[in-house]
Amino acid sequence: MLQQARQLGVRVVGTASPANFGFVRQFGGTPVEYGPGLLDRVRAAAPEGIAAALDTVGSDEAGDVSLALVKDRKRIVTIAAAPRAKADGYVFVGASNPESGPFRAAARGQVLKLAQDGALTVPMAQTFSFTDAPAAFATLTSPHPPGKLALVNAGGTGRLGAQA
Repeated sequence: MLQQARQLGVRVVGTASPANFGFVRQFGGTPVEYGPGLLDRVRAAAPEGIAAALDTVGSDEAGDVSLALVKDRKRIVTIAAAPRAKADGYVFVGASNPESGPFRAAARGQVLKLAQDGALTVPMAQTFSFTDAPAAFATLTSPHPPGKLALVNAGGTGRLGAQA
């Protein structure tokens, strides 16, 4: 999302641990450490205010800070906190929300075009063979390096994970 926002000329503040500040900077964002005092740190990083928020973690802290900083709840989007979004009146976009399907479908072509043109990088944190799916899930549900996790066909018989 950082890359897409930057393509649109949007200034992005990204919350992360200090160990991941370089990752946020790499994709054009201003890093801010999450944790106690987040609200004040985000305000300091963006004194002009915050127009929209995207939550990819689903923590109470992310929801609280987004609600405190973004006036229009329709401009607060989460991919991880469906119950909170419903309770507090902001937007949940995810595969388990059929109402978000048209939004995701409309964005898909643009995302693929950016990737095709080399304007979008999909950072990979780690790949796992299909037989290591339990380990992949354990990694997904615990703190892990930034980037995507992927299951690949270790045998190389399909296109995904094919041996060159």
